Amino acid sequence: MTKLCFIDTETTGLDRRRRRIWDFACIVREEGQADVEHQFFIEVSLRNADPFGLNIGHFWERYPGWQVAGHDTSLTTGATWVGAVPSFDEESCEALLHRAGRFPRWDYHLVDVETAAAALAGISPPWKNDVVNLAYNIQVAPEDRHTALGDARACRDLYDAVFKP
Repeated sequence: MTKLCFIDTETTGLDRRRRRIWDFACIVREEGQADVEHQFFIEVSLRNADPFGLNIGHFWERYPGWQVAGHDTSLTTGATWVGAVPSFDEESCEALLHRAGRFPRWDYHLVDVETAAAALAGISPPWKNDVVNLAYNIQVAPEDRHTALGDARACRDLYDAVFKP
């Protein structure tokens, strides 16, 4: 079995040149082992932040200042990333690493589980993740919505609903 990382980020906005990650989560799955959850809050400047983007992720209620500013890539080394629009998270993480003089070490194949789930359920684009989750009876608590760890858990549950026999 391939090492999987169910990932999600919360960022300061959507603009790929200006957005910065402030909340990162990954759930690591390796064969024969229990899933291991990781969440990091990353030091971030709000100079170019989009207030709308900050509000979506509940930045003002959840951001603790900063806990982790390191850029340890060992969690995701060799892993296939699984997420909802994982290219967004991958681009954001890659930019974060490059700014620190580091390079990504994950597998370049990304699994967009939401797209796969929507296709299998016959849901046409554009879709809302709530609609896709509902099709697979995936429940996300209101307090977990738009948090990196809550969204990573939802991706994991959706992956398991779609890909597990």
